[in-house]
Amino acid sequence: MELLAYDDSAPLDSVLISARTCTDDPPAASIVTPAGDLELEPWDGYDSERSRWFKDVTLVGSAMDIEDGPLSGESLVWTTDRTNDQPAELGRGSSVVARLYSGECFGDTHRITLQAIDSGGNRSAPATRTVTIWQVC
Repeated sequence: MELLAYDDSAPLDSVLISARTCTDDPPAASIVTPAGDLELEPWDGYDSERSRWFKDVTLVGSAMDIEDGPLSGESLVWTTDRTNDQPAELGRGSSVVARLYSGECFGDTHRITLQAIDSGGNRSAPATRTVTIWQVC
């Protein structure tokens, strides 16, 4: 589309305006910390109520959506695959201190996933890291 500005009857200037259709694309999520897969030792402690060893790990991530811009807070969801040891959801937000549990005395590996959800309900592809915690009881 072209917009023309006139002074009396002569055009003064013109501007081309282009419109694009919003596609409602899903956001993109990335894990900042840990920067790569992680191996830690030893456990931070033992939870006698759960009968599980645990390690507290700081997770930091970010997400961007074409329509919404940067996402934060409840839009960022952290999970683990070790649902036999704990609930899947570890927390929400750009920075979470997650308590990773294990029923194994000799260590365990968690597959940590960050997914972002935009205002349209679209989910990002999962960003993942593995966190292995070694312990000899």
